[in-house]
Amino acid sequence: MNKQQFNEDRDVKGFISWAVYNLNSIEINLRVSRSGTGMADGRKGPGVSGRFVGVNAVVHAYQWRSELVDRDGKKLVTQDWTSTRKALEGLGVWLREEVDNGNQDGALEACRQIVKWGGDRNSNVGAIPFLENKEDLPIYLKKTRDLFHLECADTNILEYVGKMNAMLTKVHALNSRDGLPIYDSRVAAAISSLIEVYRVHQEMSWKEMPKSLDFKATERRSKRENGKYIRKYDREVQGMRDVYQPVVGGGLMPVDEIAKAKTWSSCKIRLGWLLEAIICEADQQNRSLFDEEVTDGSMRSKMHAFEAALFMMGFDVGCF
Repeated sequence: MNKQQFNEDRDVKGFISWAVYNLNSIEINLRVSRSGTGMADGRKGPGVSGRFVGVNAVVHAYQWRSELVDRDGKKLVTQDWTSTRKALEGLGVWLREEVDNGNQDGALEACRQIVKWGGDRNSNVGAIPFLENKEDLPIYLKKTRDLFHLECADTNILEYVGKMNAMLTKVHALNSRDGLPIYDSRVAAAISSLIEVYRVHQEMSWKEMPKSLDFKATERRSKRENGKYIRKYDREVQGMRDVYQPVVGGGLMPVDEIAKAKTWSSCKIRLGWLLEAIICEADQQNRSLFDEEVTDGSMRSKMHAFEAALFMMGFDVGCF
């Protein structure tokens, strides 16, 4: 599937129309714990609790307390959307310049700081070991940047990506020059839940989820049981078998890891197309979703603000 095919899809058009009309007025009851808003310098984030109207209000309530070291060696602590947006813009510029200059060590260090900001808990087996094993990391990130470029991406041509997880999705998003979103478990849960709200409100007679709007769980499925937020592994996407095959660019990768990466990457691209289309349509109808305090007016900035709202809503999908 390419961008034109996605935008011409009947189900996609229906959801876009509904989203443009409803996302400025939808009621969202956030219940994000202190642990759910990150940690830096030994202190958790403040947590978020309250009733918010519209996705713009959710971005204003955004909280992710984390830390990183910028390219000048200065330690930064992020928390609200203003500090987070500034830090991520700096990380993105740093990574893209190192990649474009073919600097292996510089690109890897920028990736380390992105992963550190993201709260990586699997440093020995996750994103960084995978990137460290790339003999020419800048070439890999240049090629994947092209594959993820939203204007010309094709969800059927993603085998080269090889591996994707909650930290690598952040690396690829910041390496892009468009609004390619971070697609992690919270974002996946939120967009899937919005589509379910749409299905119920519009009384859609789907017998199964349309492929165009099928946003898979990533590593873990979010659920609320007995008033407590929990996460469960989703074996459908996670992949558990130790079966290996050669991958483009050299090396071996578990077959299920390749399938998971392709599925996850497809969701990431389709979400980018969807956010862009919703924002464009909303702007054309003078129903802009975000104010000037949370974006710089560019499409990329608006898409990342949208992603930030999904991140907050995805902590507890009972918020709608």
